[in-house]
Amino acid sequence: MKKIILFLSLLICCISFKGYAAITVTPASASICTNYAATGSAPHWTTLGTMTVTEGVMFDMGFNPGSWTIILVLATPTGWQFNSAVNPTLSFTASKDITSVTKTAFTSSSLTITIAGSGKWDIDQFTIAGLQVQPTSTFASAGNIKPSSITGNMLGVSTSTNFGTLTPVSPSAGSASVSVAAVSIRRNLYRYKCHLYGYTY
Repeated sequence: MKKIILFLSLLICCISFKGYAAITVTPASASICTNYAATGSAPHWTTLGTMTVTEGVMFDMGFNPGSWTIILVLATPTGWQFNSAVNPTLSFTASKDITSVTKTAFTSSSLTITIAGSGKWDIDQFTIAGLQVQPTSTFASAGNIKPSSITGNMLGVSTSTNFGTLTPVSPSAGSASVSVAAVSIRRNLYRYKCHLYGYTY
């Protein structure tokens, strides 16, 4: 009887917490030169950092005392693409509820991840690292990598959750910096020559 009361008390406590703590997502964002676009002057894939998904309290993922499965589909923003030839690194905190995190489909526009687990008593975390992205054209706009669909319980994660902001950057900003630096170098060289030969400036 004591065990049953303890279980019910813990269940009520966790359900109460569900209204105050949800899954947090730490996005992997990047600012990428438009020259690296598929149609740019120097096409290049950019590797993102680590996206981290962490439960706020137990029950945020799965919410099932037995086995459970979540299918998370991440989509690129319009004007961007994934490099589906290079798989991201998927990992999770061991010895907790999650038992596996696997890639089940990968295209230039979406990544499908299946998270499997058993139980609901631990605070779980999984990560997605090394996704490679590229603007499809030099006219791409900034946008977020977001879920296009979620099957299963992921409290606080929706199709508007940001997993990474991709921002195109014009090379003109970098060129301006280089130009200013070049002018400064030429000015200093001129002053050195003047000093060397005794001229004033």
